Amino acid sequence: MRHLLAVALVAMTTLVAVPATAAEGGDDKPVGRLMLVLDSSGSMSELTGDGRTRIDAAKDALRAVVNQLPDEQPVGMRVFGATQPTRAGAELYCSDSQNVAPVATDNRDALNAAIDAYEPYGETPIAFALQEAGKDLGEKGQRSIVLVSDGLATCEPDPCVVAEQLRAGGVDVRIDVVGLNVDAAARASLECVASAGGGTYYDATDTASLIDGLTVAQTRSARPFDLTGEPIEGDPDVADAPDMEAPGQYLDTLPVDGPLYYRIPRTQSGSTIHVGVTFPGSAGSAGESVYMGVYPGSAPDGQSCVTDSAFGNGVGESNPFHTGYISTWKEAADHPCNTDAEVVLEIRPSTASITGRPVEIAVYEEPPLASGAGRDLPEAPAAPQWESLQPATDAVEDVVPGTSLASAPVIEDGTYALDLTQGETQV
Repeated sequence: MRHLLAVALVAMTTLVAVPATAAEGGDDKPVGRLMLVLDSSGSMSELTGDGRTRIDAAKDALRAVVNQLPDEQPVGMRVFGATQPTRAGAELYCSDSQNVAPVATDNRDALNAAIDAYEPYGETPIAFALQEAGKDLGEKGQRSIVLVSDGLATCEPDPCVVAEQLRAGGVDVRIDVVGLNVDAAARASLECVASAGGGTYYDATDTASLIDGLTVAQTRSARPFDLTGEPIEGDPDVADAPDMEAPGQYLDTLPVDGPLYYRIPRTQSGSTIHVGVTFPGSAGSAGESVYMGVYPGSAPDGQSCVTDSAFGNGVGESNPFHTGYISTWKEAADHPCNTDAEVVLEIRPSTASITGRPVEIAVYEEPPLASGAGRDLPEAPAAPQWESLQPATDAVEDVVPGTSLASAPVIEDGTYALDLTQGETQV
């Protein structure tokens, strides 16, 4: 289910710093590739809630989406069940799917021509169509599939299993599903495809709701989870660990097994080194984490300054991004974690399922306090009392949320309108 929220927000300072380059360079980031996968089975000739055939509702909705596509978004179209009748037999109709508009940018004419030719005809080989759509999108980068169907698959294998396999092949794959006038059994199957594919299921009963679901799914496909930073390659050997300058933001890849090490030189004795780690989650990502440890440079194999894990911040099985934070601060002013000329950072994936994913590492050096050892600070003030905020009834501003810390928009005090879907995290 989708929700339109009016949220009253008060801007505040947090411990997570997003570099200015993330906001300034947002328009230059690559846009995710999208494949529309459309049901052309015979049942698409049946009527929708507004008295039109399902195929006519789908055509109108598709035209509305295609005509407002950004020129820079790569989009293609694939149909299934369009050429083989039931009498042809399962061997033929279960592989009945065609790429009718290859993935390309600024290709509205080709997409609209494919929509015009789109007609109800055969069976429902959803799994095969998903497998072929995965091939259409390639093996790298942010890839999204939007499946539109009005019923249960009529061919093996189970499309839910195929969606899970596609997702397992790369965290940058997302499958959203729009069910058009489906019954309970078909809805359960299509919801499973969306869940296994790391996407969202949308229910549509007429042309308007189909346009709504398709538009939201297309918009989300153009806003991939993104990390940012200077490329770096950590080393499994402490002696060969690369330097990280603070402040700085870096981008690496989680290793197949074992740790990666980095050295963070201090510019001032007594300073505190802060480290934040972020990596993308996936469907069924509960339990995924990255171990973080910081050690004094004089004894990187000894007692750590601090250890923790970056893990999911959502509730439930699917967390789109995982983050964690540690610092070197120790109570004793002369502790090596406070005084060593450098510290060593170690990161390590918790499970083999997250190897190969990108990981963002932010480092910051906080100067020492000016007053002696800096440990004679006054008592912390009492925590402020929360005061409830009420959304304004006017002057509501639209905002496009980010999908990660790197793409989060900067907002001021005010009331903002947000479009939020079930299972989605916005930043």
